[in-house]
Amino acid sequence: MKNLKSYGDRQIKLGATLSYFAIGIDIVAGLLYIPWMISKIGKSDYGIYSLTLSFVTMFVMDFGIGAATTRFISKYRAEKNINAINNFVGLAYKLYLFIDVVIFAILFTSYFLLENIFVKLNAAEIEKLKVIFLIYGMFTLISFAFTPLNGILSAFERFSFLKLIGIATKVTTIFFIVLALLADGNVYSLVIVNAAVGLLGIIIKFVYIKKNLTIKINFKYKDYSLLKKVFSFSAFIAVSLILEQLTLNICPTILGSFSGGTTEISYFSIGRTLFTYVYAFGGAINGLLLPKVTRMITDSNIEKVNSLMVRIGRIQLFILGIIITGIFTVGKDFMILWMGKDYISSYYVALLLTLPYLVISTQDVAYMVMMCENKMYIRMISGLVTTAICLPLAIVLSKPLGAIGVSVAFLVASIIGYIIVTNVLYHKRLRIDVKGFFKKCHLQIMPSIILTAILGVLIQMLYPEVTVQAFIIKTFCIIFIYLILVWVVSLNKEEKEMLKGLIKKISKIISLHK
Repeated sequence: MKNLKSYGDRQIKLGATLSYFAIGIDIVAGLLYIPWMISKIGKSDYGIYSLTLSFVTMFVMDFGIGAATTRFISKYRAEKNINAINNFVGLAYKLYLFIDVVIFAILFTSYFLLENIFVKLNAAEIEKLKVIFLIYGMFTLISFAFTPLNGILSAFERFSFLKLIGIATKVTTIFFIVLALLADGNVYSLVIVNAAVGLLGIIIKFVYIKKNLTIKINFKYKDYSLLKKVFSFSAFIAVSLILEQLTLNICPTILGSFSGGTTEISYFSIGRTLFTYVYAFGGAINGLLLPKVTRMITDSNIEKVNSLMVRIGRIQLFILGIIITGIFTVGKDFMILWMGKDYISSYYVALLLTLPYLVISTQDVAYMVMMCENKMYIRMISGLVTTAICLPLAIVLSKPLGAIGVSVAFLVASIIGYIIVTNVLYHKRLRIDVKGFFKKCHLQIMPSIILTAILGVLIQMLYPEVTVQAFIIKTFCIIFIYLILVWVVSLNKEEKEMLKGLIKKISKIISLHK
């Protein structure tokens, strides 16, 4: 057990490091190639591409089976029950194939109703939408059947391999998309390249598991009592996933149906691109913690869970604080330099979408506890409240405010549902020390974030020039101010020592390469 814990801790650290590296690649690549890509395919085609992906994604979810796979395999690993793992994986694959058939039926029906769903699109845009829908839909159906591969790798704590495959897939996809567009490719090239590289990644994962993990899948296994346990665990996750998909992925559909068509969708998609980077930073270690939290819950050690939640939450808030403060203070300058003045709306979209995640992304440990204790009904209740507020408000605000309107709806709904309601339930149902968490995490770090934001606004007022040079100077000034304030006001002794150690390691690596 000790070796399992130490191996898991090493994998969490390496997996988190690779996650941040992958996000860095995403950001750099996005800054360099997204504007160029839009200039090649056009704003309208990019809107159609984004609309198709978000629409298909609404129907593609594993209904919590992926989380169940990770949870049950983690449990069986802790018990050293290899036979149970083999049986469960066989059961999981059959469940995924069944869901895949259901998704096929939904997508097949949707294809013939696209003109009725997206009434704001013209005939030429509908034709493009149909072609992209076919290609992406086929890829989605194939890849979905192999979703258990990710759950297996996570449960066996092969985080470094999983993250490396993710990085390789992103880099390869971008590389071939650039080549395709340079060779006069079009919007269809984006979908084809994504599909081809995605399928290659699936093959690599399958081969790795077959060669390196002691799993012999038992497809003949039947156990209705286990199936009942899986469904009781995953049912609430399924509902919460459906609701999460609705609250964000339906926004482009609402814009396509009630607002100004592809232009507003394009504004929303660019803003959401920045949001996904922030979301990725906040969730870089989400999922890596499940096996560790499972062991803690198995030992009935809620004190350690509360301590871990504070420790991880502070790290996530420290990272998210400077990112969201940066978006607030110099985000508009960035958007103008990156995409042009036409996309200022995307700045407000990004800011409105990211603000709730100053809280949501710092509570990943509590989410893991929900999974371990099979109390995902908490997420379902929060999701119901969020969706019930977001959808009607987004429809009402989309017509007068477009992309900004649906983003306001998302912000208001997320604060009420995913923050207020969720934390009340964390306290009452999970025995999480919510008051202590906010006191030790947000109350200590938020003053530094707020002060930095105020000083950043003052810098913008004194130095409003929008050039690359001015943006870099202002950004570095804000980062410097934030780091000084956090060091003096927010960090504890242990965190300062950890930061010093990290700086020493980086300095050592740099000196070795000189």
